[in-house]
Amino acid sequence: MDFDGAIKAHNSWKDRLNSFVGGWGCENLTSRSVSKDDQCALGRWIYGEGQAYKNSRNFANLVKHHKRFHEAAGKVVSMVEACDKCTAKQIIAGMFTQASKDTVEAIKNLKIELDAGD
Repeated sequence: MDFDGAIKAHNSWKDRLNSFVGGWGCENLTSRSVSKDDQCALGRWIYGEGQAYKNSRNFANLVKHHKRFHEAAGKVVSMVEACDKCTAKQIIAGMFTQASKDTVEAIKNLKIELDAGD
């Protein structure tokens, strides 16, 4: 798994969501697809090859935080779908930003653990 790439990809979501909320993005996001935590490269790894690490505390934390990350991103998109951009911006600034930080930290911690095992 390219953990550094996963960190970059997840960090880019804040800009993607801000563009979507602002209406200047060209992405056609749906809350249903964004909320799914098994569609991105990290999610596919978590539910695929990553299952080899399911007994790791760091892996369990990653699964939990990654799921919350996608739930928060989905809520942002859901608010835009409901024409409530003000709430979408509040979610980005609060819940989403925290979920993003927690996810990146969890990725880093698992990477450190797996690198130590090599």
